[in-house]
Amino acid sequence: MFKLRRTGDMDEMEKDIALKSMRWGYAFTLLVLGIWMIAANITGGAWQLPFYIICGQNIVCFFARQLYRKQVDDEGWKKDISRFVIALVIILAVGLFIPLFLLGLK
Repeated sequence: MFKLRRTGDMDEMEKDIALKSMRWGYAFTLLVLGIWMIAANITGGAWQLPFYIICGQNIVCFFARQLYRKQVDDEGWKKDISRFVIALVIILAVGLFIPLFLLGLK
C-alpha cells in the first residue's frame, strides 16, 4: 500500500494529534462493539464475542498503562494493580455464586 517514513522523533504537536486520534479510534471501537453486543443480546444472537473483545481491550490497556507507569517510577501503579485484583476477585466470585445460587433455587 503506502509507507510512512519518519525522519525523526515526534514533536509535541504530533504526539498530541496521535494521542487524540487513538482516543477517537478507541471510543469508536468501544461504541461499535457495545452496540453489537446489545443488538445481539436483544435479537438472541451471540453477544459473547464483542464482550470478550471489549474486556480484553480494556485489560491490555490497563496493564500497558501500569507497565509504563512502573517504568517511570510512578508509585501509583502498585495501588491500581491491587485494586484491579480485588475487583477481579469480587467479579469472579459474584459471577460464580449467582448462577450457583439460582441453580439451587430450582
